[in-house]
Amino acid sequence: INRNFENYLIFAYLPTGLDAELFPELFPDAIVQIEDDPYLFKTKFKNIQFKSSAHVHGSRRKAKFAHMQQLRGIYMSNKMKLEYEKQKNFVFDWAFRLRTDLFFYESDLNLNELNNENLYTTNFQNWGGLNDKFLLSSSKNMDIYSDLFNHVRKHKVTGWNAESISKNYLDMRNIPVKELDYVKFNRIYSDGQESKDF
Repeated sequence: INRNFENYLIFAYLPTGLDAELFPELFPDAIVQIEDDPYLFKTKFKNIQFKSSAHVHGSRRKAKFAHMQQLRGIYMSNKMKLEYEKQKNFVFDWAFRLRTDLFFYESDLNLNELNNENLYTTNFQNWGGLNDKFLLSSSKNMDIYSDLFNHVRKHKVTGWNAESISKNYLDMRNIPVKELDYVKFNRIYSDGQESKDF
């Protein structure tokens, strides 16, 4: 990010707990909002769509609502971006959607070689869809992606896991998805251990 951007801002919407209060210390220039997760019950998702992650959350139903909480966090972070753009009367050229527990390896990412009309992701951990841990596109496209939270409260989206649901939604919204072979990262667990995701 530092190599590709002269200026950037981080917008983070975080649930209370899980050391969320440390985020502003780690990223003092970030715009951060921390609050309790509300209980979400209105969704057109079906429990069966989360069969593959049920073991992590204890049931398909819990996995479904955990995904809704994640989508709301993405939506709220993007809402902060939109409010900033309106306040400053400009639109960001690029927007990332990233998790906060990722360790990136050196790559040849060069924004001058990319077209922000596409939405870029990685070529691993797609599970039949797209790796939603890393997304890169225009600010407008990120607005559309982030509105998946509102969309699934009123409309059905097909898919059998979070990755395929995201890809099917973007296909429906006519946003082309491209994979980057050279962007690699692993997750860092709470105990400091690194995953082997690629």
